[in-house]
Amino acid sequence: MVQVSIDVDACTGLVAQLRAFHGTATTQRARVQKVARDAHCSSAGVDALKPDLEVVSRVASDLDARVTLAVLVNSGDTHTAPGSVVTFSVDGEDTPDAVKLALGKQLGARLAQNRTELQRYVDGVDADGDGKDDPMPPELMNRLAGYVTLLEKYQGDGPAATGLLMSLGPDGFLALPATVNRALADYRGKVTLPNGSAVEDDVLAQRFLRASGQLLATGVTWDKKHGVDLPYGAVAGRTTQYLPDDFGTQLAQSAYDHVGDGHGVGLSQVLRYGTYPKEFLLDVGDRLDALEQQWTKEHGDRALWGRDVRNLDLAAFGMGTEDKGGHYDPFVGLFEAMGRTPPAAADFFNPDAGGKEAQRRAHYFFQERTWDHDGFNAVAMALDAGGSVYHVPYPGDPQDAEALARWRRQAEQSAWLTSAGVHHLALRDPGEEKRRIGDQGKDSLAHLLALYMADVDRVAAGVNTPTDPKGARGIGVVDPQATWLKGYPPGAAFDVDDLNAVLGETLTNKDAATYFGRRTAEFNAARLQVAAQHYQDGTSTFRDAVTGAAGLRAYTLATMGAHLETRAEHADDHAKAYMTGAANAVGIVPVYGGALTFLVEGVLTAGGSNSLEKGWSDGQDNQVRDDEDLQWNAREDVRVEVALALQRAGIIRTGFSESAVQSDPAARASMQAWLDGGNLPDDVKAVLNDLDGSFAEGAANGGKK
Repeated sequence: MVQVSIDVDACTGLVAQLRAFHGTATTQRARVQKVARDAHCSSAGVDALKPDLEVVSRVASDLDARVTLAVLVNSGDTHTAPGSVVTFSVDGEDTPDAVKLALGKQLGARLAQNRTELQRYVDGVDADGDGKDDPMPPELMNRLAGYVTLLEKYQGDGPAATGLLMSLGPDGFLALPATVNRALADYRGKVTLPNGSAVEDDVLAQRFLRASGQLLATGVTWDKKHGVDLPYGAVAGRTTQYLPDDFGTQLAQSAYDHVGDGHGVGLSQVLRYGTYPKEFLLDVGDRLDALEQQWTKEHGDRALWGRDVRNLDLAAFGMGTEDKGGHYDPFVGLFEAMGRTPPAAADFFNPDAGGKEAQRRAHYFFQERTWDHDGFNAVAMALDAGGSVYHVPYPGDPQDAEALARWRRQAEQSAWLTSAGVHHLALRDPGEEKRRIGDQGKDSLAHLLALYMADVDRVAAGVNTPTDPKGARGIGVVDPQATWLKGYPPGAAFDVDDLNAVLGETLTNKDAATYFGRRTAEFNAARLQVAAQHYQDGTSTFRDAVTGAAGLRAYTLATMGAHLETRAEHADDHAKAYMTGAANAVGIVPVYGGALTFLVEGVLTAGGSNSLEKGWSDGQDNQVRDDEDLQWNAREDVRVEVALALQRAGIIRTGFSESAVQSDPAARASMQAWLDGGNLPDDVKAVLNDLDGSFAEGAANGGKK
């Protein structure tokens, strides 16, 4: 242990000077570089300053951490010291990492002390004996605000975050959120920050939760990367592992051991924020799953995590500003975190290649367990992430047998999970409201099902994989067969009844329906682009692609309960949303073209509630003719898609640019008139004139329940 003395005032001033110098020098360096580029001159002289400026920044950060640690140790405050020169201790050598590790430990100790004081007032303090609880002291809340600002400041610093987790331990860390939130809710007023500004109590609570989650993610990630006994291996100069291997397991155990005291909701709340190592999330998930099964076996119910709601009145106010009470269940926070770390979701739900444990988890989490408290959002995010992550084309050398086998194994892992998810969601009890799936989960499910559009298309064409009593069919993988799917990974083996139930309910959400319509059009454009290359090659590839495009449209509308003969103006809002999404994207081929890019772009947009907004292009919402029926509109979309694909392949020339047809309703109408004029080759006209059978077949398959 090393004793360190520091002049707080002098070092505070020096930190300010160093940062001012760094800011000015960085700005001036950038200006010189720009002038040099504009003049086509070398900027090597100022380019070489970057390492020196980084040293200045690190020195300022190190000194700032020392000042903060000195103040915390000697006063317990966050911005005032009892004197100019103070001392503190550092374990081991006096290094920047050791100082920040000590800072994290000290901040953890101060937070624990602050929590104890806050809990006293939450439980009730009657110091003057008047029979009434004393109000929460403002100075206690202001001190908490100071600690929150430090959490925010060091939430991305590995040593500081790890030190705090070491100091508090799993129990101490998970005890904080509920106490802090209750204390701030009881306080009901503005809290003063160290800089003199004020924030509302719920805003401070939200800042605390977000910083705590980011800090947990930083701490477990930094320790895993630097611990000598962990999978990532040692880094030069690092010989100590600070957190135990099973820290995630211990957090889950604490949530269970102290349920009713808020540790379950505490775990859920912090996991909402940050990106975690896969192994950490699996440790948390495996233990939570085992404990939940244990509780059900011992108590005969599944009301384990609801005890936090009853004891802490969480349903009345939630936590912070971004929660309305739904995150009392730690699986909600965990599955949101897995949604941000997709390999963790795939490994959790399908740990044994569709074996016994994967089947049990799919049945339990997708079919039996309730998700009403968060509207199905988290579990759908995790299913989307796990089902999407490995559903990608093979990116490597086809001669590399080991890499190819690994790709196929992972692709089958995601495809099996998607199959199982759809099957068990379809078997959920719809209840009195006839709903299997909460509204908040439909965006994620729309994204997942759109990514597996090739498998939806197969069902639309009448290829079914029904589920037998043992669940061996309808939960599995299927190799793609169509010419335009060359290079595709294994797909999901959907049963028509399962898919119709899940897709139909998912698309009752207008945003989900619009997105799925867009992706339908993109998939059709991608396969027609490939099929156009086979025009007149003596195979049925082109005809199959055209009729498949019509059948997919009709099938999807039928799963939504829409009738093709219904005029668009009288169609349900969600059916109209689907048609609009498809019409606005007609002919749009994924950025680099082809069916494989359709997959890649779909995987890149995985990630929950915002996934439907990514990759969206501006479109005209007046492409659907209200005075015509749905089948007429769908047929016109297919005709335009076919013409654009043939034009792209150089087979015909329409005189209309793709961009104009996609964005200008007048240009689209002119192209439709051009098509009506009989300008297409006779064999193409024959295919397009024979689409009614494809529409009827698709609608019949989509109407099966």
